[in-house]
Amino acid sequence: MRPHSPSTVRRQARAEWAAAAVTPLLAVALAGLALAGCAPGPSAALSGAAFGAWTKPQAIRGANGLDSLSCATPDFCVSLDTSGHSFIWDGRRWSRAIPVATSQCTRANPPSCADGNAVSCPAAGFCVAVDVDGAALVMRGRVWSPPVGFDTQGSPSDVSCATAELCVAVDDNGEASTFNGSSWSAATGTADDGQLMGVSCGEPGACMAFDATSYTEVLHGRRWRELGELSLSTPQGGSEPNSPTSVSCATATFCALVDAFGDFLTFNGRSWSGTRTFDDIQLGNAVVSCASPRYCMIVDSNGNAIAFDGRTLSSPVRVTSQSDPPQGIACPRPRSCMAITSDSFLRQSG
Repeated sequence: MRPHSPSTVRRQARAEWAAAAVTPLLAVALAGLALAGCAPGPSAALSGAAFGAWTKPQAIRGANGLDSLSCATPDFCVSLDTSGHSFIWDGRRWSRAIPVATSQCTRANPPSCADGNAVSCPAAGFCVAVDVDGAALVMRGRVWSPPVGFDTQGSPSDVSCATAELCVAVDDNGEASTFNGSSWSAATGTADDGQLMGVSCGEPGACMAFDATSYTEVLHGRRWRELGELSLSTPQGGSEPNSPTSVSCATATFCALVDAFGDFLTFNGRSWSGTRTFDDIQLGNAVVSCASPRYCMIVDSNGNAIAFDGRTLSSPVRVTSQSDPPQGIACPRPRSCMAITSDSFLRQSG
């Protein structure tokens, strides 16, 4: 879940060069062409403001350590915290805390909740959550089912649902389990025997997973295939480890991935692109969400948001403080993203 980008040249610099090199009349003509909608070159940095403004962070009442977010539509999102609570967004406000009785987070003992719960909501009113102890829960309406154990060998790290009838969970043993809407399959080995940290399913039977180092694997139908090692940046001559932090697939042939040092990569259905830098983060956290191949949004531990239009990364825009940076983001539609910090939310306002 981390990308880097070389887009640092701005239109203003090119405009200044044009004004100095051509006659005023030609300069006016060039400006007119720019206003007419000429697209920026591959190295031009887009203004973050062009992708819509963000609201200021607003507290979610009762939230304590929010760390997972999923939005099926702009009017339906669910976030989980590390105190055994879930919160539902209805398009106007967040609900009060709704207890989630995972294997350790029970109504009688909410402080025992373990960090690392993940949630995925493929449709309004329907979500699947997994916890680090190998249990899964399903939310229908506003009611969570009791936890059901499905992974006895590993600790689930992430879950992604393409539809309500197809979810995939991955764990730290390099195994994956699938949910068909009513039951879970047993956890089975994938092409990677490492510690799988994240997964995203752009379509049924088409998912991308990454491990704790820099390897990714893709699911086609029922078969996982390893894609090899990513060419991530190696800070400090490689003495500091760099690993993916988030992946998001909009379709079977488009995924975006970001890492701990600001690298950004895209997948075209066959292979990964080279890296581009989206922000200057050092062993930080970044999360990406793609509403389509032409619209992704990244938030990171600098408190910045960075947009991708299918070709170019925008310049970073500060949306939160660095002391309480975004922990998650979900973009169900272009220009309709929701983000969470440890106890608050912010969203695009148009």
